[in-house]
Amino acid sequence: MIERPLGQGWKITAWWQLTDDGRITSRHPAELVISLEDGASPATRARGISTAVMRQAESLVTAMSEQAAAQVKGVADPDEQARALALQLAAKMPPSPRVDSDRYYDGLVDAMDQLTAAGSERPVQVLAEALGISPHTVKTQLSTARRRPQRH
Repeated sequence: MIERPLGQGWKITAWWQLTDDGRITSRHPAELVISLEDGASPATRARGISTAVMRQAESLVTAMSEQAAAQVKGVADPDEQARALALQLAAKMPPSPRVDSDRYYDGLVDAMDQLTAAGSERPVQVLAEALGISPHTVKTQLSTARRRPQRH
């Protein structure tokens, strides 16, 4: 079982079926639960699970699946680690800069910095795949993010 916050007052919990010797029987979880966090706001409770929450869940499930596979296999290869990190970071970001530009652009720069620090050989491509956008769009958005005034 792996549990992660989704943001916006939600969390996701995933379970995998294991063989008797501890191997995962499938690439993706056998069961998922999206539930309210204890401190969720009344507005979040009233709104329910939105499409934005579902998109974040989709990104995070892939990262959780790679994490689960890496835990069972031992140390994952560097490409798997970079993909898992990118998916985890992307899941914490709003789905687009139109939703919350400050959080999106801050998250984009942070994700690129973390992928680079982790030694990813293709951080732009890995991040583009995690966000579901083209590498060109990632470069354009990074340029925009770096020109924005620093927030305190």
